[in-house]
Amino acid sequence: MERERLLLAIGGLLHDIGKVLQRAGFKENNYQEFNYQHAKLSYNFVEKELKHKLSSEDYKKIITSTYHHKPETLGDIHPYIYRFADYFASSERSLRTLEEKVKLLMNVFSVVELDGEHKNVEWTHYYELKPLEVDFETPEGYKLVYPKDYQEIKARIDIGEKEKIEKEITDKYKNLLCGFKKGLDSIDFSDLERAFERLYHIFYKYFWCVPASTWDQERKDSHYPDISLFDHSRVVACLSASFWTDYNIKVIESLMGRGSDFKTAGENLKLVLIDGDITGIQNFLYNLSGYKGSAKRLRGKSLFLAILPELVGRYLLGELGYPRANLLYAGGGKFWALVGYEEGMDQKLAKIEQNVEEALIRKYNGALGFVLTHHEFNANMLRIQEESGAYASNFREVVKSLYEKVEEKKKRKFYRVIERFEELANQDWQKPEGKVICPSCRSVLIKEGYDKEGNQLVCHACKEFETLGAKSVKADYLLLTKDPEEADLWIEPIGGIAFLKDKKHNTEGFLYAINNTKNIEDVDGFRFLARTVPTDEENNVLDLESLVEDAESGYELLGFARADVDNLGYIFACGLKKDYSISRVATLSRNLELFFSGVVNAIIRERFQKSIYTVYSGGDDLFLIGYWEDSLSAMCAIRQEFKLYTEGEASSRGRFDLSAGIYLAGPKYPVRLGAEGAGKEEDKAKEKKPAVAVLSEVLTWDQLEEALDKLGEKNYEKLNRSFVYKIYNLLKQHSKRGVLDMRFYPLLYYFTYRNLEESKAKEFIKLILDEDYQIDLEQARFMLKYILMKTRQKGSNKAVNKNTGG
Repeated sequence: MERERLLLAIGGLLHDIGKVLQRAGFKENNYQEFNYQHAKLSYNFVEKELKHKLSSEDYKKIITSTYHHKPETLGDIHPYIYRFADYFASSERSLRTLEEKVKLLMNVFSVVELDGEHKNVEWTHYYELKPLEVDFETPEGYKLVYPKDYQEIKARIDIGEKEKIEKEITDKYKNLLCGFKKGLDSIDFSDLERAFERLYHIFYKYFWCVPASTWDQERKDSHYPDISLFDHSRVVACLSASFWTDYNIKVIESLMGRGSDFKTAGENLKLVLIDGDITGIQNFLYNLSGYKGSAKRLRGKSLFLAILPELVGRYLLGELGYPRANLLYAGGGKFWALVGYEEGMDQKLAKIEQNVEEALIRKYNGALGFVLTHHEFNANMLRIQEESGAYASNFREVVKSLYEKVEEKKKRKFYRVIERFEELANQDWQKPEGKVICPSCRSVLIKEGYDKEGNQLVCHACKEFETLGAKSVKADYLLLTKDPEEADLWIEPIGGIAFLKDKKHNTEGFLYAINNTKNIEDVDGFRFLARTVPTDEENNVLDLESLVEDAESGYELLGFARADVDNLGYIFACGLKKDYSISRVATLSRNLELFFSGVVNAIIRERFQKSIYTVYSGGDDLFLIGYWEDSLSAMCAIRQEFKLYTEGEASSRGRFDLSAGIYLAGPKYPVRLGAEGAGKEEDKAKEKKPAVAVLSEVLTWDQLEEALDKLGEKNYEKLNRSFVYKIYNLLKQHSKRGVLDMRFYPLLYYFTYRNLEESKAKEFIKLILDEDYQIDLEQARFMLKYILMKTRQKGSNKAVNKNTGG
């Protein structure tokens, strides 16, 4: 079953490759047996590039994918599988209309509507037709993944350059095709699992920017091209593999020779959407004392948690006999997988859930749990039809039902292993004689002992995280391995991970370039990981105390900063309206993961490498630690880039935004408590979203950015602290429930001009008041606290509540 599904997945990825050839200027006149020209071009490409690399039987099963528009030509089950997979995956094609036919990929974030009805969206931004050649470890080039302003192309069309633009686009398609062929040449198909992994990532690299469809043959109208060929093809690969079950094969066999009976197929083909959630992540991540090496262990933990969902998702698919194609998403503490229905599925998934849960409990003493939930549905639920159609937006109902099951099941976590929980979780405590508690995690008993430097030894798990954290900084590659001997961290029976500086490893694992997609022909793919941390000249990681040592003035404090995307649950549940589809949900998730795991890493490395420590960034949220002033600037920079990434420079629709909380504390403050404090601040910001909460003020992003700009322009360093504190107290005394007593203004002028020379007094008044001589209360309070923080004499951290302004 697994080998057949691998072959079907490969065929699914390549089924529409002819569209790239067609847009690159290739033509084929004799294509009647395929129904469409691009299908015959796909056949020509697969025949030329793969026939000599595969056995005749394997080649036959892959090449039949090119007959997916006319499966009756061959009379074999495989083209019918591809036919139905392509049809149900094509529900991604929006019912919106376009004024013009274009061969460019539109920004998928633009179709989201937080209010109002489903409506046409103005074509404003597109993605350049360039391979995904990025290095998120360097400052240059990461904005390749940002959408570009389409008005530039419109302006060129208006002055008569349409033909020139079309030729440029054709040449770009040729370049993409040439790069893809070169990558394909490097693949050895004798190992099908590894071959698919490499093909998947090469396909991602070259066709992430290519629209899956630009023309609707049935409506004779332009498709709304917001789904890439990569995302469409990976869903076709997933569905093709999912239809290869005993149950679904019988359904398809009964339909062979009856033409394209999509209605009957949709009613009878069955799929299973699986949601896997790692529980207890927050407490697990931050449960570290300040014991020596805690920074390395914290980094190792965060990277492990970023990779764990994929590790578990791959284990699940391996147990069920499915390829990597069926893992739709993995990140942010969870994964989604889609598989075909078969009898006994409930029992199989229950056993896998128990195995994973027991493995995590044994490994981490019950600190991490696992919840596996699934929902069965028929293929018609994937379709998008007109509003009067019977199945309009039904995939949203599938996801809604799945989420309801997930939330219910989280209330009963560990229920499968509850009778053995004590035995699994507390193995070290059963014989406590001669043992001491681990000085790092403070939750495991270990044999007492000391290393060569005289430091108390830590538990096995903490040592693994320390090794991961140390190796990750200098590593260029990530290894997902099935061999415990080569793993830096191993979980039986799930698998292991290792960070490597070179490519040397055995054949039991998959090797990925970290944050670099430029030269991947000799590895299995690429992974994006936010891992930037401050280092010294010898590339040794600095500890948290070092982040405040270079501060020239002010409190020596760290800023613990957390942020996530506003309204994300609502966006996924309702924002896509009639455009809700499995491909669009997968695309949005992939794009968010790309930003938080890749782009954030590049932003920190470019602007804040010496002062910001990336604890975690992935999925849709992040947690950073840095010198307090730089934490503010970093969060503003990330939010600004997120707006550009999701909506483009010209957009002001405000559908995607962040809210953040920043908590200030000393460098020896426990990370766990700093994270909790930042979380509480973030909760305050969410009440006013999009906003940021810091220094006990909740500001809009515009308020914060304007305040930082003002503070950057004014010479406040020499202001008398007692004067600033007097003004701050005046503001507090004369503002009640957000309303300012007008008596504040004459007092402000009186004390300002009494204490400062005229030029300085004017500067200070302009700092506190706006151009109309009015005051923004939250912003003014924030700026006064900021000045008090910055003018504090260095090295005099005394007891003070920095987060309430007390």
